[in-house]
Formats: sequence, C-alpha cells, structure tokens
Amino acid sequence: MEAKKNINGNDNKQNSGVIIVIRNLMALVVMLALGLLASCGGGSSAMAELDAPADDAKAVDYTMAPSLDEVVADREASSSWYVATSDAAYIDGIDYLYQLLTDGNGKYQFVMKVTNNSSQARHITYNSTKRADFSIVKNGQELYRWSEGRFFGFVFETRTLSPYQTFEYKADWNGRDRHGNPISGNVMANGFHTSVSNPASLGQVAYLNGKVSN
Repeated sequence: MEAKKNINGNDNKQNSGVIIVIRNLMALVVMLALGLLASCGGGSSAMAELDAPADDAKAVDYTMAPSLDEVVADREASSSWYVATSDAAYIDGIDYLYQLLTDGNGKYQFVMKVTNNSSQARHITYNSTKRADFSIVKNGQELYRWSEGRFFGFVFETRTLSPYQTFEYKADWNGRDRHGNPISGNVMANGFHTSVSNPASLGQVAYLNGKVSN
C-alpha cells in the first residue's frame, strides 16, 4: 500500500508540471499575438486599411445604381432622330430640302433648308417675319398648321443668300392636331418656303404611329 501511494503522488506531480508548462506556452502565444497587433497599429485600424480601396482604385457605390425609370429616360433622351419623310426641289437656282423628323416617341421636328449652290449671291424677299410654314393633311383635310395661332410681324425684308450658304428653318411639333388629338396613319406632311420672291412648296406621305408629346 505504501508503494502505491508513492507512485500516485509522483504521477500527480508530473501532471501538475505538464499543466504548468502548457499554461506558460499559451501565455507566451498570447503575448506574441498582442505584440504583432501592436506593431501593425492595432487590430481595428489595420482592418480599416485593408478594407480601404487603393488610391488608383474606384470604389463602387451600389446604392447609387439607377432605377429602371432612370435607365428608360436616359435611353429615350439619347435616342436618335430619323426621317419620317422628305422632299427636295431645285427652283430658280436654289435648292430646297424639306424633312419631317421624329424620335418615334411623339416628338417631331419640321425642317426647311434653302441653299444657294451657285457662285452668285441670291436675294430673297419676305413680306413678314414668317420664313417657313408646315402642315399635316389627312384624307384631304388639313389637321395641323404650324403658323396657326401665331403672330408674325408684317415687314418687307430682303436677305442675301451668299454662294453655297444655307438658310435653315425648324419647328417642333407634338404629333397632335389643332384640337389636341393624336394623329396616326398615313398623312401628307408639307413644308413651305414663304418668300414672296422665291416661294416653294414641298411635301410627301409620312406614317405617324399615333404617339404624342406635351
């Protein structure tokens, strides 16, 4: 019995020694880790530096992503105009080009270009401040005229059209008739150069999709 007690006592002493060694090692590891963090300037600031983008990197703010309505609006704003119809004429040494442009979404623009394609200056006389006019006719009935309801000064004026110079006149239209109703289908789109010395009337069939704008 005495021998067994000695053996158990020795085992307990050995176990206690092992536990002390393990605790010392763990304490040493913790001290080394704390020292490493201190040399990096602290744990929180080191993480902040890692999360921060590089100077030449561009941070993406996903909260600022455009909505679907914004994407559609940008697409419509950047949409290109195309020619719905056009006509051309050469009268008394002057070239005329008439166009009806549209963006396909209810916006229209009438364009009249008057060009002197010669080496001699031409003199064009007007009897009012109206230089051009435009109309939309369907089934023989005039549904819209740009000058209707507008005031123009009655003054005689002669303008010099220099060699190879172009006078360009534009007018916006919302696709509605004189009563505010949408116009759709095949129409005759007309353009007029309202000069008393060099008048011109041009026009061609155009298809309108019925879309309008304000």
